[in-house]
Amino acid sequence: MIAYILTVNGANPASTRHCVHLLEQRGEPFRLAVFDSGSAQPGGMPGSHLYRTRDQIDRTWATDAALIAATGEAFPEARWIGKLERGADSPPVLPKDKRRALDCWVCPNGYFVRRTMIAALTATEPTSQVPRETAAALIEAAGGRVGHKPDHDQPQQPYHATPVLSSHLPLFANAFCAVATGEAMLEEVELMLRTLRRHHTEPLVLVCDEPVAQRVNSLSLPRIEIEPVTDALRAQAAKLSERVLSHDPYWKPDAIALKFHALRTAIRRHGPTHLLDADITINGSLHTGGPWMADLVLSPFYWPEAVAPTPIAHGFFNAGYLLARHTRIVDRWEQMYAEGLGGFYEQKCLENLGQEFVTAWFGHDHNFAKWRWESPRRRPVTSYHHKLKAKGTAPRITDMSDALRASLRATKAPRKIAHVHSVRSWGTYFRFLLQEHIAPALGLQNLVSWDLGLQREWTEAELLLLAEGNLWGQHPGGCGFVHNHTFSWTEKALDAFHEYDWLTVALVRDPREVLVSLAAWTLDAMKRGQPCPVWHREGLDNSALAGARTLEEAVIALVEDPIYHPQWMLPPWLGKVKWIRRAGPEAVREFCVDLCHLPEVPKSGNRNDSSSPGWASAPLPHPTRNLVEAHPGVREWDRFLERV
Repeated sequence: MIAYILTVNGANPASTRHCVHLLEQRGEPFRLAVFDSGSAQPGGMPGSHLYRTRDQIDRTWATDAALIAATGEAFPEARWIGKLERGADSPPVLPKDKRRALDCWVCPNGYFVRRTMIAALTATEPTSQVPRETAAALIEAAGGRVGHKPDHDQPQQPYHATPVLSSHLPLFANAFCAVATGEAMLEEVELMLRTLRRHHTEPLVLVCDEPVAQRVNSLSLPRIEIEPVTDALRAQAAKLSERVLSHDPYWKPDAIALKFHALRTAIRRHGPTHLLDADITINGSLHTGGPWMADLVLSPFYWPEAVAPTPIAHGFFNAGYLLARHTRIVDRWEQMYAEGLGGFYEQKCLENLGQEFVTAWFGHDHNFAKWRWESPRRRPVTSYHHKLKAKGTAPRITDMSDALRASLRATKAPRKIAHVHSVRSWGTYFRFLLQEHIAPALGLQNLVSWDLGLQREWTEAELLLLAEGNLWGQHPGGCGFVHNHTFSWTEKALDAFHEYDWLTVALVRDPREVLVSLAAWTLDAMKRGQPCPVWHREGLDNSALAGARTLEEAVIALVEDPIYHPQWMLPPWLGKVKWIRRAGPEAVREFCVDLCHLPEVPKSGNRNDSSSPGWASAPLPHPTRNLVEAHPGVREWDRFLERV
């Protein structure tokens, strides 16, 4: 649930009702707190769930904090509380969607305040005015940065709170930007754009010249915003370059100046932006590791110890891969570069920039390059800084070339895969093949509930959120891999996944083989002292299968007791699955090589084997075999498999 605060000053109740109507149109549960002026008539306002008055003349940060704390106590289940904004001559409107991920309040004075800060403030002595130094100390102790916004009516009573541009706001990239000039960049920029579009739908602002623009336009990729290099921009870059101390002729100051222009333009248009060098290839979501509680995210080189003098000379962070929240960061970076602060162009001064703004680091899986002195096969990699013209026979160079080719092949593979796991039909092997080999190769985010520590299947409600990319922790617009057994899927969920362009896949098997395998696997578990496994529903009467002592008894229980039918009978919607094959090596090869464009079928030893002798060799008497053959569920499977 989400809670909102509406600050009013004796407003017409119709305005509040209109606000409630707007909230109801969002179709999600909410609570509304109204902070009214002290002169308002008591009794509250229609549609509000909490009503408080506040003195408009003698208000302080302590009274505001107390009101907000009261709201938090009234709605403890709320994920965050946002302030409803009002235009000059317009009714209240809702806050921007990008603020939905916050876990904080918006004060009546417009500042964001963290939960921990409120706890620290309300734990102090409730005086009418706390000294400025005390308030600052409380805020800093709660993890915020002290800001100052004077109250024009009460200049002697300023507010202290965490500014909007600060570390308590989750930072995600709303856009990307890059610079590419000259025909030598054509191959690199195409590789970057193709792989970026596989994993991201956010816009990319590309500052480039005419040859690059023509090549990019021919790709017909969505949301690429060309920012041409005009004569005025070249003159501006040349003017900046005159102030720059030259260290190495390989780096061109005029090209560096275009980088600032690209980042500044993208932030002004779209908000927080991720800067990428043109020779970067993307192999996964660049949101990996986020959101970052920072204003600036830098990428360390992670230099090996053998080259310790290098970061001293060239810098500890890479200037071709960073995420910035605001243009003030870009302005300060450009100023440092022009003044030669730190040395070595725009890169060495990043260390000073990180000291002035709240800064986080990208992890080892970001911005992988030959300077790591290790093979990219040693760890999952989200992005490669490849330098296509790099030469050498070291594994870090040759393996990088293989990884780049794999990333390019992956652009032809499915972006989002949902596995419908039919019981005892190679499903466990298929899942681990996806999890350990296919998903890393294709850059798919692992969204398997069991791997995320839930110890259960996804519910229908969660599947619907996964389908549209709105489950908490899911990379927005990125690639993913989801898994559930057939008895935990629903037709509604399957239709939702198809609506959002997921590839649904399933392996199926002869129902007779499934019954014998399921019975043998169940007996194996009980012989090991484990409980009788029944997955599809908790709290059911499992005595029939738990009491089985022979394969025949287990098969009869599975066939005759309706409790167990969801585990092996045909779901009526299974035919909607887009890619469905009979389980076997041929199907696995088709999926890996033909569909996912891997060079070969990866080797995976993860199988959930049982002691099943198979239907033909199972010690089942004729009456039991006849019982299985005559069952309507088996016959329905036979008709279905004829079409697979």
